[in-house]
Amino acid sequence: MTGAPEAAVGAATAMLAGVPGLEATAEPIAEGARLIIVAGGTDEQRLLEAAQHLGRLRELGPVTRPLTVIFRDVLAAPAASPDPATVKEA
Repeated sequence: MTGAPEAAVGAATAMLAGVPGLEATAEPIAEGARLIIVAGGTDEQRLLEAAQHLGRLRELGPVTRPLTVIFRDVLAAPAASPDPATVKEA
């Protein structure tokens, strides 16, 4: 995509408004900007259409994370404190 990375992110965000889990990032390259769009559980056709309108499409496909990475993320997350109103003492 030609132009500044910030413009690419703004255009993608506007075009895909309402898509759940949307993350758009861009980095500068010699020809303009490389735009990366990630969205979970969405219609691939809508992402494909948006990507084609935004510039030359080089890659489109599902991204899966290994279970080990998911487990690490869960185990690294801080434990939630119990709500004192729901804790019963014996």
